[in-house]
Amino acid sequence: MANGPAARTIAAECPGRGWYLCAWAGRLPTDSDVFLWEPDSPVNSDADGRPRFLGGVLLAPEAREIIAETLRREPLAVLRDALRDTARQLVTNGIGDTLPRGAVGEGLALRIASGFPPAELHRFESSAQMRGLLPQRAAPFLPLQAPALLLAALGLPILLWRHRHDPRRRALALCVLLGLAANAFATGALSKPHQRYGARIAWLLPAAALLLAQPRRDTIPPQRPGT
Repeated sequence: MANGPAARTIAAECPGRGWYLCAWAGRLPTDSDVFLWEPDSPVNSDADGRPRFLGGVLLAPEAREIIAETLRREPLAVLRDALRDTARQLVTNGIGDTLPRGAVGEGLALRIASGFPPAELHRFESSAQMRGLLPQRAAPFLPLQAPALLLAALGLPILLWRHRHDPRRRALALCVLLGLAANAFATGALSKPHQRYGARIAWLLPAAALLLAQPRRDTIPPQRPGT
């Protein structure tokens, strides 16, 4: 929706298709987060401003039709946007948007209160994140993240070439690279590039580089008595 093809499909096919989103044709939000999560978005409120409970679930059947029609109308545009967003996600790995209180969601406290003892809710509210202190406490470590990821990204191909005849180390490196690429596609292309999507597994890159840099330890089979 945010990239444009789906919005163009709605504008072109409405009002003939009778979709719920036809009421927003030409004025749909251009930010997918706004579209999905804001209280006054088309997902969560109808055209008259009335709240829609489980709006995403209600919209799912129609969304499948819109996606299918968009893929039929603009397959190359969808592919181009998917590749671009995947590439953006690969280099979007900061953790800044996971630290503030708002990243947790204000509704989480209600869920904890409804399913856990009061002491658990008290511990949650007393945490550094919920008191707004986590960004400040993490600040001294954040400058180290980008250099560490850059060194690992530069070193991993070199280490992979160095150990190209070692099937276990080669498999480790390829699995990590494949996992990073798959995560970038599943999150960046199918959702939207976000810092937290990459930060969740970015640690795999330096971890793999450190493991590959370790000297090989050849195991000697145990000797049998008398041999």
